[in-house]
Amino acid sequence: VILYRKKAEFTKESGAEMQFTFREFVQYRLDHYFSSTKLAKPVLLLGITFLVIVTSSVFMWMPGDTDLSGAMWKSWTYVADPGTHADADGLWQRAVAFWTTIGGMLVFAMMIGIISESIGEKVDELKKGKSRVIESGHTLMLGWNDKSLAIIQQIALANESEGGG
Repeated sequence: VILYRKKAEFTKESGAEMQFTFREFVQYRLDHYFSSTKLAKPVLLLGITFLVIVTSSVFMWMPGDTDLSGAMWKSWTYVADPGTHADADGLWQRAVAFWTTIGGMLVFAMMIGIISESIGEKVDELKKGKSRVIESGHTLMLGWNDKSLAIIQQIALANESEGGG
């Protein structure tokens, strides 16, 4: 099903036209946003959390058992602590609490994934050895060959005569 078709003209000499759907355009923009923005994943996570809380709050508020602020607080507790849904009374409240708890588990699973990925990226950066080294009072030898051991021994002797080792 094509929701929307838009034509984009390229300014090449060939004058080629490209057609894409609205869905393809949105997918392209999301891909671009996630690849170019560092905080895209945490912002998405925050948005999903907000959406889960607001949606479940409205569903808890609709029967009229509680006010909107109380429903929002209950929704937050269902998202943050899966065990709190056990106290829900009535079929409707239990169903909303159950689905809110499932949404909360997914949110926290995504949060763990984002944190794990960022730690892994930092460790990979450290393994590349491109971080700044702030050291003094030592000798750095780059490259290793058959004469390296003799050079290291000479450096050790020189440092020993100056009180080092």
